[in-house]
Amino acid sequence: MQLDDVKTGFPLIKAESILDFTISEVNCKSNAARTLSITLKTNDPCQSQENETLEPGQKVFANINTQATGRAEPRMVQGFVAEFYQSTGLKGWSLRDVVTRNQELVGLTVRARVGIQPAGPDRNGTHRQARNTITAWVKK
Repeated sequence: MQLDDVKTGFPLIKAESILDFTISEVNCKSNAARTLSITLKTNDPCQSQENETLEPGQKVFANINTQATGRAEPRMVQGFVAEFYQSTGLKGWSLRDVVTRNQELVGLTVRARVGIQPAGPDRNGTHRQARNTITAWVKK
């Protein structure tokens, strides 16, 4: 087998796709923004940027700040967290609950729109490959 033509990296889900995902992992970082790091897996087959069919289980990662820092005002942060929370179909939770009870989110199904972050240097100058991102959470 010649390695010259083997694709490397993860396949990219087609931009603007609205898909159902299962939350497979949630971690709350102990940084100033108290960031929720969320790992999602696709529930159904979906299309790649190259119009190939991708099997269920494609991973997409999302980060949501739960505390206002820098330019992010408290109202903005609350809006982002609320958009995510409303996509879960849960009722009666506060912002504090999303942070403290985040492990209860694992296994829930959410719907979200996928985007693509192009390859290039991150804010620290480290080169990153293109990757999928969540551009919007769809309310249930």
